[in-house]
This record gives sequence, C-alpha cells and structure tokens, in this order.
Amino acid sequence: MGNELISIETLEQGLKNAERELARAATDRMRATEVEAEWQTEVTSLKNLIQVRKQRMNLKIVKESPVEESGEPREDYSGGTLSMADNGTASEALNKVEWIDGLIAASGTMGIAPPEIMKAAEKDQIKMHPNYPYVVLRKLVEKERAVKRRGRYYKKGI
Repeated sequence: MGNELISIETLEQGLKNAERELARAATDRMRATEVEAEWQTEVTSLKNLIQVRKQRMNLKIVKESPVEESGEPREDYSGGTLSMADNGTASEALNKVEWIDGLIAASGTMGIAPPEIMKAAEKDQIKMHPNYPYVVLRKLVEKERAVKRRGRYYKKGI
C-alpha cells in the first residue's frame, strides 16, 4: 500500500507540474497570437501604403513624363538615371523600382530576397526579366536606400 501512495503522490506532483506548464503554454500562445495580430496589421498597413504610393506615382508620372522630348530618360529624384523597362517606357521602370523599394520596406526586419520579389511580381501580375530584381537591388544598395545581409535586402536603417 505504501508504494501505491508514493505513486499517487508522484502522479499528483506530475499533474501539478503539467498544469503549470499548460498554463504557461496557454499564456505563450496568447502572446504569440497578439504578436501575430500586430504583424498582420503591419503587413496589411504596408500593403495599403504601397498601393497608395503606386497610385500616386502613376498620377505623378502621367503629370510629369520622365522621358525628355529627345526620348532619353531624365534623371530621377535620387540622382540616378531611369532605365528603360521591357516595353521601352521609362515610367514603367520607375514604377518597378518604386514597387521593389516598397517591397523592401514592407519586408521590415525579415528582409526580402530576389526570388521573393519575382514571386510577388507574378502575384501582382508585374512582368520583369528574372535578373531585373538583382539589378535594382544592387542599385538601391549603391544609392544607400537598401542594405544587403546574407542574401537578403533590408531598408536602410533597419
């Protein structure tokens, strides 16, 4: 009978420990859910911001054509020259650069890799050459608008 009491006491102690761990796990889950909700809000907000900026850029491009009368691209606000896009229009190149810059900003501390940019482009039905993200990312790093760490790109200052 003495062994049964020890076994029951041991089991009861194990039960108390298990209940304590369950309570901790439930608390951790609730915290994780809150963090997930905060990040979901951040992602949604950044997607909306990107959409608004895309629309503003489209309006700005229509009002101020980035192509000189000679057909040559003019310099953009950051001092670099706009490149011609796949279909030959500088305005689309500007949109793609700004779109990629927006993706980098939206990626926050997670950063973004060129293949992820291509997947996002496919999702948003934006056509670009597979090497285009690499070229844009290199230029953004050169202009100190982005930084590269371990193959991922982050907005400067993050």
